[in-house]
Order: sequence, then structure tokens, then C-alpha cells
Amino acid sequence: MVSGVLALPLGVVFALLRLSHRRAIRWIATSYIEVFRSLPLLLLIPVFVLALPPLGANPPIFWKVVIPIVMCNVAVLAETW
Repeated sequence: MVSGVLALPLGVVFALLRLSHRRAIRWIATSYIEVFRSLPLLLLIPVFVLALPPLGANPPIFWKVVIPIVMCNVAVLAETW
């Protein structure tokens, strides 16, 4: 539920950024969408769970799972629109 609430508005924002007339903004949005659409979610979740604590970022496990889901869903929603 939380990931859907976060991903929906961000997906709309990235879809609109992809339609921008400025080349740099369009390139950044398109790059984000293409990268996170191609990365499997089941690869991102272990990266967040296992790689963040040694790097010094240690949010609760809930956010370690929600953030990668949101990242992938934003890309899919932006591509759909």
C-alpha cells in the first residue's frame, strides 16, 4: 500500500519529465526509467537489505523493501503513461 501511494505520483512526475522540451531533463528521466525497468526487483531488494548497512545507511527493514519497490514501480508507471 505504501509503495503504491509513493510510486503513483512519482510515476506521473517522471512521465511528465520525459515529455520535457529540455534535453537534459528528458535524458535524466529516460535514463532512470530505462535502468530501473531493466533491473529485476528481486535483485534490488537484497542489494538494499545487504549493502546499505555496511555503507552506513541502516533504515528499518520496512523501508529497505519499500524503496526498491517504489523505484521499480515508478519506472513502470512512467513508461506506461
